[in-house]
Order: sequence, then structure tokens, then C-alpha cells
Amino acid sequence: MTDRSITRTLRIGLATVVALDLVAYFFFVADARARAPSTDWNWLVGAVSSMPGRSLLMVVGIVGAVSFGMRPGRLRSGAVALGALVLLSTAHTQLFGSPWRHMFFSGLTLLGWLAGLALARSREQPEDEVFAATGSRALLGAAYFSASISKVLYGGLAWIDGTSIQASVVNQTGMVADTWLNGYRVWAAHSPGIAVAFAVATIVVEGLGIGMLGGRRLRAVAALGLVGMHFNIFLLTGIMYGESMFLLVLFGWPFRELTEPEPRPGGVLDTRIFKPLVAVLAVGWLGSMAYQGARYHRWYAEETDPPGGSPASSPRGDAGEPDTPRRTGIDRLGPFVAGSDLAGWSLVALDTYAEGLRLTAEGPPGRVVFELTCTPSEHTSPFDLGDAHIFHEGPVSYDEIESLGDAIRQEIERATEGRDVCESWRAWAQAAESS
Repeated sequence: MTDRSITRTLRIGLATVVALDLVAYFFFVADARARAPSTDWNWLVGAVSSMPGRSLLMVVGIVGAVSFGMRPGRLRSGAVALGALVLLSTAHTQLFGSPWRHMFFSGLTLLGWLAGLALARSREQPEDEVFAATGSRALLGAAYFSASISKVLYGGLAWIDGTSIQASVVNQTGMVADTWLNGYRVWAAHSPGIAVAFAVATIVVEGLGIGMLGGRRLRAVAALGLVGMHFNIFLLTGIMYGESMFLLVLFGWPFRELTEPEPRPGGVLDTRIFKPLVAVLAVGWLGSMAYQGARYHRWYAEETDPPGGSPASSPRGDAGEPDTPRRTGIDRLGPFVAGSDLAGWSLVALDTYAEGLRLTAEGPPGRVVFELTCTPSEHTSPFDLGDAHIFHEGPVSYDEIESLGDAIRQEIERATEGRDVCESWRAWAQAAESS
């Protein structure tokens, strides 16, 4: 294959994934808006998530993606598609409460392509896409390399002990479905050595993401390892990173090496400029990673030991004001026992408040607080039991806590069978406060 046929294949494949993600976001944003607990979002999110807004962005973005894929050097068309992705992703993150990282890969790879096109234009070679292909591979590989480093910075040795893998398997699947995969999942969840091996392999394979910038053999090995990692995650948890797997195969395929144009003296790739620029970018990357790691550990320390021994604010009070605890450090609230495990999470704190009960749980995704209240509210929750509301708050997505919320609801249903839920909650609080 010639250079042009290779880059055309990469460009069309990338444009296809971008277009599919734009269509997917149209539905994801609509669903997130319908589920959002409040209409208290800013004007931009409201405009983007509205039917006219997301429809317009989807159509404009797809037109841009198609135009980008049809001919080489379409920098503006690609930028239009990327802008539509950014706006839809931002709105979805704000409405859903957390980002969907598996949807970032198409935009990230497109950004690398556009950076390469901009470089080619600066060299007066606007249709040369060799740098564009390199830019896409660079950012795709950097995403995985950064993921490996972040696990070490944030989780340290605690992440490698395998408990995160085991809890994720239980949390995502529950291991209750009678499928041929159940035995594999049970084996991984109940074998500490296997879980440790998977955790270490994840860090190593993601770290090899930098190999996407290597020769075709190294690139193929790195891509194959990452695709294998994603496939194993799918088998264990049911989570499919389809877009990233396709892009890894596409950009990791061992095509023959592309012929890079000769650098112009004084250009961006001139050795005297390029090496200092790489050093500045590397220092900035390391600094940002260290800063985010420090912020994470500081936040985790505050959440683990908040002032007064309890979380600081109400998960979803209508007034948005802090709720004062009546009793903290409770050992038991109805069927819930402090320190027990529930759906792969640990109940670390049980408290009573003026408006109800509070359960605090910790798991691999982070810490989440569930508030059980019968106070009338304009908001609803998928875990509600009629007028008895079960709200949640924390730096985790709904998908990550769905199984825990369902488990809490089921425990309440079993413990209050035949009785009024709100009356039972009040009795649980009274018994805990009088003990």
C-alpha cells in the first residue's frame, strides 16, 4: 500500500467512529437529561441537551466527519466534528454526573490527526497526512500510558493488590447470571493471585501504550496487548470499549512505515526547537499528573475523616444546605450493619439525620453516600420506594453504583415487607439513637 492509501484507510476509519459517536451521544445526552435529578444546569448545557440543540450538533458534526473523511487535509471539517463531540460530551458529563471515558477516544484520536494536519500546513504541505497519522497514534498511546501512570500515582501498591479487580467484577456483574462466563468471573473474583496478576498486567500493558509510536512490530504488539486487556475486561465485567478497540486495531495495524517529509530548517521539527519543546511538554505532563494525584489523595483523606466524624453535606437536600447529624457512628440501622459488605462495597458509616438516614459506602470507584428520606421532594431516584426516597451523592457514576443502590433497596424491601417503609425508617432511627 502507498502512503496515501494507508492514510486514507486510517482517515476514513477515524471519521466513521467519530460519526457513530455523534449519533450515540444524541441518545446518551437525551437519556442523561431525562434522568438528571435537577434542572439546575447552566444555559449551555440546557441548550446543547435540548432536542434542537443536540440534533443540530449531531447533524453538523456528522457532516463535518463525512467531509473530513472524504478528502485529505480537511482541517476545518475535522475541527467542526471535534467541536460537536466536545459540546455533546460536556453536556452529557454535566447531566450524568461523571464522564464516560470510553467515549473520549474518537475525539482524542481526531485531535491528534488535526494537530498533524496543522503541522503539515505550516510546512506548506496541506494534504500530507503522515504527521496526522503519527499525531493520532501519539495521543491514542498517550491516553493508555497516562492511565497506567495515574493508577500508580493514585492507587499505588493498593491498586495492585487485586481487590479493585475483584470488587469491580462483583460490582458490575453480581455473578448471579447463569452464563458460561460466570465460572470465569467467580474464579477471578475469588482468586487473589489471579486478581493481582490481572492488576499488574493492566498497568504493564497500558504502560506499553507508548509503543504506538514505535515501529510497526512494536506498534502491533502494543495494540494487541491493549485490545486483549479490553476484551478480558469485557469478559469479566461486561463493559465494552468498542470504539477504542477498533481504533487500536486500525492505528496499530502493521502497515509498512510511512515516509515522513524532510524537516525544513527552522521548522517545528528542527532539532534545536523540537527537543526543548518535548522537554517542556514532558515536564508539564508530569506536573499535571502529580497535581491531580495530590488533589485526589487530599480529597480522599478529607472524605475518609471529615470534620465531626460524618460527611459534611446532604446528598440531595432541596435547599442545598448542610444537614446536621443527630447521631453518628451507629453500628446498626435496621438490616444495615457498619463494616459489612454489600454488592462489593463496604458500609463504612451509618448516621441518622433530622430528615432521615444516611449510609456511606466505599468501593473501587470511590465513596458514595445514600440518603434515605421521606421528606417530600420534587426529585426522584431510580431506587425510590414510593414516597420513600433513596438519593445518592459522590464522585462516581450511576453505572458504578447502580448495583449498590439496587442492593440497598432490596434489603429495605426485605426488612419492611408488609410494613410502611417510612414508619420503619423512623423506628430504625429511634432504636439507633436510644441505644
